[in-house]
Amino acid sequence: MAVSVDVLASTLQYILDEETEALKRRHAFLDYADKCKGVETLDGGARIDVPVSVRDHSLITYHNDGYEPTNETIQDVMVSAQFPWAFWTAPVALSAKRALENSGDAAIISLYGAHVKSAMDKMGRDMNAQILNGSLVGTGLETLYGAAAGVTTGFIEGIAKATQDNTVGGLSKATYNVPGWTNAFFAGAGAFATNGKTGMDSIQTQIMAVHTGPKPVDVVIASEASFRLYKQTLFANERYVSDAELDGGRMNLLFAGAPVVPDLAMTVAGRAGNAIFSMYFLNFSGIKLYFHADGKFNLVSRGRALGYATDTWQIQLMTQLVGTHIGSQGILTDADA
Repeated sequence: MAVSVDVLASTLQYILDEETEALKRRHAFLDYADKCKGVETLDGGARIDVPVSVRDHSLITYHNDGYEPTNETIQDVMVSAQFPWAFWTAPVALSAKRALENSGDAAIISLYGAHVKSAMDKMGRDMNAQILNGSLVGTGLETLYGAAAGVTTGFIEGIAKATQDNTVGGLSKATYNVPGWTNAFFAGAGAFATNGKTGMDSIQTQIMAVHTGPKPVDVVIASEASFRLYKQTLFANERYVSDAELDGGRMNLLFAGAPVVPDLAMTVAGRAGNAIFSMYFLNFSGIKLYFHADGKFNLVSRGRALGYATDTWQIQLMTQLVGTHIGSQGILTDADA
């Protein structure tokens, strides 16, 4: 007797939920977004609209004797940044032949479970890569990486604040070149030993002057090379803190109270100079990862595939990376050597 659809659906959803948690353990951005209140859920809407403060409400009158007329010019401080949803799907299928070859409920569920885990692993790797290095152009998901040739929507740019001009949520940094809408930046110039620690201190200071939220930096996500070089500079006095109560024992190196964690997706072959993003300094009060309530790695039965002896399911993801305060973010470039 074949396993019932209800039993299979509930079991696969349980496996899917476990794999969703596993994604956070494998990918630092997803992990710390969840820990630092950087994940939001919405029930619907064609896009995500968020208010962004990019203007001064009024002008200050500087008095000499107090009899000068005051400047009464005022304006709304908020404008709306708009982010369309990204919608991804991944099929999970089992042919009738494989099902007959592996009779019994446990065997069928095990096969489906393996397929779900594989699909989730791929979806998680693609999501993480797009967020950190912008390598999956055309997927609908926004990216932190703002130095890709021909792509002008990455949130964080590896250039000075005054020359940043990418468009985030429909709002140009060139138009709104204000502290809250331009990210901190320091160029490592290909020499971490000389410039790395100085650059990290500079970025921290830049963010401290304008940040929102309780702390300037929630996490520093580093390339494998810059993480190794940072550890080497602190070898004589490095200290670790345990996150055991949060994620089962990950050990983190710290910088100015923020965990410094490596991610292999930070390294992309062929990039040079300031296009090499070595360390993100992230504050999740100004960066959010939104999920649709019914599209957070949800499993949907698609029934028998038309024209095939195959039963199919589909993992659905409806999400978007949203920027609300780019000034609370920073990047150290060209510091992998």
